[in-house]
Amino acid sequence: MAALAMAICFRGMNFAETMALAEEMLLLAGVEGGRELLEERIRSGAALAKFEEMVAAQGGQPLEMEACLAPLRAECAAAECGRVQRMDCARIGLISMLLGAGRATIGDAVERGEPLARIYARNQQRPASAAEWLAACFEIGPEEVEPPRLILEVVR
Repeated sequence: MAALAMAICFRGMNFAETMALAEEMLLLAGVEGGRELLEERIRSGAALAKFEEMVAAQGGQPLEMEACLAPLRAECAAAECGRVQRMDCARIGLISMLLGAGRATIGDAVERGEPLARIYARNQQRPASAAEWLAACFEIGPEEVEPPRLILEVVR
């Protein structure tokens, strides 16, 4: 489960929600104290080792995460100070799917020029174009915003 939590986090999901999902999966499997178990496995490095083992078992190369990133990079910067108010997640998802991009989330405080997303690509033209497309997906404003809940309800 800890390896799954790490894999999901590498794909950009919020750590708190990832841990909650992994803890729930352990609970459903009859494992008590799942949160502590997950935290210990991540802290000890056992989760990363298991994740790398899973990657290797599927024919992948277990490498350091930075080494897996594409060689070209561009950033989508905040046009103003404030808080991320709204994001066009569908467009961000499509761009991310094409390029692989980390991003700010709703409610994050940002300063003018601070990166909202980091884009890694293998084609010279795509990072800059994607940064422009991504910039149009973010709405920044002064109000504090409650991030949307990713886990709405647990059904057992």
